[in-house]
Amino acid sequence: MTTTTRQDHASDGRSPWTAPSARTSVGILGAGELGMALASRLLGTEYDVRLATRRPAAATAELIAPFLPGVTAVGRAEAYACDIVIAAIPLRRYRSLPAEALRGRIVVDVMNHRPLVDGPRPEFDEDPRATSEIVQEHLPGAYVVRTLNHIGAREISNDSRPTGEEGRRALAVASDHPAATATVSVLVDALGFDPVDAGPLAHARAFEPGTPIFHGRWTAEGLRSALAEAL
Repeated sequence: MTTTTRQDHASDGRSPWTAPSARTSVGILGAGELGMALASRLLGTEYDVRLATRRPAAATAELIAPFLPGVTAVGRAEAYACDIVIAAIPLRRYRSLPAEALRGRIVVDVMNHRPLVDGPRPEFDEDPRATSEIVQEHLPGAYVVRTLNHIGAREISNDSRPTGEEGRRALAVASDHPAATATVSVLVDALGFDPVDAGPLAHARAFEPGTPIFHGRWTAEGLRSALAEAL
């Protein structure tokens, strides 16, 4: 696979990886099973968790209150302004992500293309690139990171383990921006999984739906070997 040029600085000169003065904020876009599972698992960590849907913030608050006490429901504009933005929406809606609002932000892409579920989508089916490369093209000023797409919502809770525990499950992390990979790797660790640097976004093809990595459970050592074999 060809690699893309890595860029480490925002076009406006602002680094998105400078530690904020308050807790790092994570804006989760989408209140589906995975979005809710991620928000729940991040409660009690060092992250300030906020969740947004297409509904007004008050309606989202009413929706999540029974399940996620402690998670702040916000409007989409506030979620876009978070330090890390997790796009947990259907991939068919990726163009709804606003490029200008997400400029200089770390955007975690958990969106998957499943042809058997989604039906034919030439935009993805006929493009040899990883879907995250297409998302990055749509968000040229953002720092797209591919991870958390190859784990189910229930597994976020069931498979989470403390740092250093033997046999801990690992998740691949790919980005064209090494510092963003490092920042999101800390988040993956906080969720209870070993992050494994998979390299640039082009390498995310190795853990998309239909691949052995996507459908398996891996330790860090096993995942590194699987990535090396796939790439």
